[in-house]
Amino acid sequence: ATKASGLKHLAEKLEIAPDQIMALGDAANDLEMLQFVGQSVAMGNASDDIKELCKYVTLTNDEAGVAHAIRTWAL
Repeated sequence: ATKASGLKHLAEKLEIAPDQIMALGDAANDLEMLQFVGQSVAMGNASDDIKELCKYVTLTNDEAGVAHAIRTWAL
């Protein structure tokens, strides 16, 4: 099981298209999940490889990056 496979299973069960899902990540173990979703967000403290892959980059963990991303791109 991976983050991406779990998210895919949940999306299918809830009938939500991947392009309607936002996911946030900062490390290599998030890569598959970030590639699956339509709205990929790299944390500000993520590696440059992750930042380049993602559609958006938010603030760092210490700066409430998750909350910022939700307010900016999900609401």
